[in-house]
Amino acid sequence: MVGKGYQLLDDKTQYGIIIGMEKGGVTMRAAVFSLILMLILSLSAYAAEKSRLVICGTGDSQSILREVAPMFEKLHPDVDVDVPDSIGSSGGIRMTAQGRCDLGRVARPIKKKEEKYNLKYQVFAYSPVVFAANLDGRASIELTTEEILDIFKGRVKTWKPFTGIDAPIYVANREPGDSSRRVLEKTLPGWKNIEHFEGKTIYSTPELVDILLQNPYTIGYGPYAMLGKKGLSIVAIDGYLPTIENIQRGDYRPVTPFGIVWKGRLEGRKRDFVEFLFSPQVKELFLKRGLIPAKR
Repeated sequence: MVGKGYQLLDDKTQYGIIIGMEKGGVTMRAAVFSLILMLILSLSAYAAEKSRLVICGTGDSQSILREVAPMFEKLHPDVDVDVPDSIGSSGGIRMTAQGRCDLGRVARPIKKKEEKYNLKYQVFAYSPVVFAANLDGRASIELTTEEILDIFKGRVKTWKPFTGIDAPIYVANREPGDSSRRVLEKTLPGWKNIEHFEGKTIYSTPELVDILLQNPYTIGYGPYAMLGKKGLSIVAIDGYLPTIENIQRGDYRPVTPFGIVWKGRLEGRKRDFVEFLFSPQVKELFLKRGLIPAKR
């Protein structure tokens, strides 16, 4: 017999719920505890039901897809979209082929040697490749193609001829094979013929952004989607800034395709996400960020 002031521990449950028998009923404390326990269990069950969509790859589209992710989650609350840090386009392709990512972020078409993975490829936007410099908050500066080449060759060492600022030029370059560098090799006359580049080589777009922001008088290049809204000075190449009008007319030529790759059939939430990239609200976001939406 359990009397008043005694406690009974039910050893059949791992939670050790203490039930006090008082006047033939459950105490208020036990009732509240049980209610909290049921709430925790229901929330745990809800969390377990949510699926995860991992989109890995290039750092070029990392920032914009991190903006798209919560927009998609709002429409599909059963999904958590994960856009991890950059592993490059090649890494995104490999990880997707291995089934370790649901979708891959790429800033270039699939290479011939990667066709063995049998991945599908879809461009969703085009991003201008821009030169950007940390120059006291100036919105833009003008450089000719030859002046850009001279800076990256190390022939010009100071900003004074171009801006009037008597300060040294620090150069942040990208590694061979980088998507932005490949675009410049195809579109900027003389770039692919540079035998020796001045400055330091940077191996990811997010790292490049950090270096530019933290080091005054440094110039580098990368996707406008990552560099355009950071307070850096964007270079007008031969008088042309990377506006949508200049790109559409062909006056501004360095442009990177932002794409998604996937393995097998595109279905479920993967299909929903890819289709969402072509929705009116996402296209509006792209335009605000200086990207040109692609046609499907």
